[in-house]
Amino acid sequence: MEERNLDLGIPLTREQWEQVARRAADLGREERGFAWDEGESEQIRLYLHEEEARGIWSDYVSAEETYGAADREVAQLVFNGGSPYARIEAPPSAQPPVVTQQEAQGMQLGLERWVREKWQNLMRESGLHYDRGHAPYD
Repeated sequence: MEERNLDLGIPLTREQWEQVARRAADLGREERGFAWDEGESEQIRLYLHEEEARGIWSDYVSAEETYGAADREVAQLVFNGGSPYARIEAPPSAQPPVVTQQEAQGMQLGLERWVREKWQNLMRESGLHYDRGHAPYD
């Protein structure tokens, strides 16, 4: 699984980004998997929780009382001057030979879908809307 940048396809003004970022902070890491700090205002961190982990990702996130992490930072949403993108980071152990090439590709696609879904939900939660089909991945 490779680290990569994922174009989110929806341009935002600085004010819109701040609206989205503040909503992310309100939703929180524990409850919804978002973390934002005014000191690092250009990015919103995304955390994958056990209940959202699908497929092989469930091996990387587990309940607090069991072995493993209760959540795992897997991406950051970056403002990028109004052209937001997601910086996706795989855990170092999600590489061959620990996982097969096919598993790594499945993890990559699953994570990209999840990140896009989280972004769209955050936009809605922030009161910002876009027309379906506008974004290249709809």
